[in-house]
Amino acid sequence: MDLFKFNSPSGPTYFTQGSPVEGWDSVRWVERYQEPGEFKIVAPLGSGLHNELPKGSFISHVATPEIMVVENHEIEEDLETSPMITISGRSLDVILDDRVIGCDQDWSSHDGVKIPYYIYPDDTRDQIADMINDHIRVTMAYAGQLLPNVRAASIPKAANHVPDISEERFPKRGSLLERVKDLLQVDDLGIKVQRRGWLKPGNPQWDITFFYIHSGQDLSDRVIFSWEHGDISRANYLFSQKKRKNAALVSSTYVEAAVEPVETGIDRKWMHVDASDVDSDLDGSPDAGQIATIKAILISRGQEALQAQEDVDIFDATLSDLSQYTYREDYNIGDVVSVEGSFGDRERRRVIEHVEVVDEDGSTSMPTLAAFNRQA
Repeated sequence: MDLFKFNSPSGPTYFTQGSPVEGWDSVRWVERYQEPGEFKIVAPLGSGLHNELPKGSFISHVATPEIMVVENHEIEEDLETSPMITISGRSLDVILDDRVIGCDQDWSSHDGVKIPYYIYPDDTRDQIADMINDHIRVTMAYAGQLLPNVRAASIPKAANHVPDISEERFPKRGSLLERVKDLLQVDDLGIKVQRRGWLKPGNPQWDITFFYIHSGQDLSDRVIFSWEHGDISRANYLFSQKKRKNAALVSSTYVEAAVEPVETGIDRKWMHVDASDVDSDLDGSPDAGQIATIKAILISRGQEALQAQEDVDIFDATLSDLSQYTYREDYNIGDVVSVEGSFGDRERRRVIEHVEVVDEDGSTSMPTLAAFNRQA
């Protein structure tokens, strides 16, 4: 794995130059569909990597468009062995955790009145990209919030894709990253980073680093992981529906609304959704007109919470050295592939995580595949 560190004299988010990262003993590199990815580098303390990779610096490797942020240094010393350092961090999307919904305002002239954040009806993937850009992009966010040369965009869905849910959104105050993750779950979307220079020179946006909102590609007829053909050397299965609910009681400060299912009796399973932010700025009980508006928002929140649920159906695979498929060449994070396993016929599954490990024993490739019942 050819790691490198970004050196960007014009600004940390321009990602214009790089230098090799060497002297490590092992690397674990994890890329994910909806959650931030992560990495871990283990090296002798004498390698100097604690100085070369300070906290807050950015790294990548030549085979991936992803960028990781260095967050932690952990040094281990004992009398029997040479001191070691573990350097770890997460993918670039964690910088969205440094923005909160509603911070994209000119606070030098703010009158103190709370303004709810609203997203116009659109495909969910476009709404998420707009929400990110509202808080980081030039001409959209307040100047003090800008992340130069970084923006969000959506990758168009395939022609046969089930339409995203198009409705107005009222994201509550809180971490921008958490609100992004909330909306990703509504339509089973993912977020990935594409670093500057990944597009071909000549493309007008080749120098931009993107957060892409996407749903992968349907490769289930082309990429088929099979025990019989030796693609898989080890696998773990997890099946669970213990957290599945079908009804939602949504509560604001003054108003409640319910999203009720057709199920009754023992088959009716409730969740509670806290939406106290919707009317917490009111001085007293809302009038009839306000109640109607608030109830519409509460029902939307309840529907989002129910739609975001999925049964747990996970397949962790370790690919054998004989596998006919290679990550990033034959499939990527978010793509839908097929598995011929030991618990039934061929199944379509989404690649939600990929782990690469390089150490003294060689390299290992480990995709995690989740149940998939939609169209990519």
